[in-house]
Amino acid sequence: MITTNSKLIEKISSIHNQIEMLQTTLSSNLPISDKVDRTNKLNLGSMMLELYGLNLQFLSLVELLFDNGGSLNDIPKEPLEYYNAIQELKKPVSDTDAEEIKNIKNYINTYKNGV
Repeated sequence: MITTNSKLIEKISSIHNQIEMLQTTLSSNLPISDKVDRTNKLNLGSMMLELYGLNLQFLSLVELLFDNGGSLNDIPKEPLEYYNAIQELKKPVSDTDAEEIKNIKNYINTYKNGV
């Protein structure tokens, strides 16, 4: 189990690194104006799909680690912070949330509801 968990932790870190690189690429390629050509839209869309897939892999690997008896303490700092941020954003908006967090959660809820 220790070997399996260490391999899972390596994979979690690797996926996290891929997520960070893709997020950087995405943010540097976001259009400045509303006028975006079709090719750029397709590239951005495919990167978003890839990011979504990586996030699913990341969360699945963390859950698998937990299923194998691992804990949050086993996850390296940066992937753990990313995991905790995802978990925090899943929670409903709270009065104790910082204003920036409230805005992000409201945006996510608006997106989920299709408004």
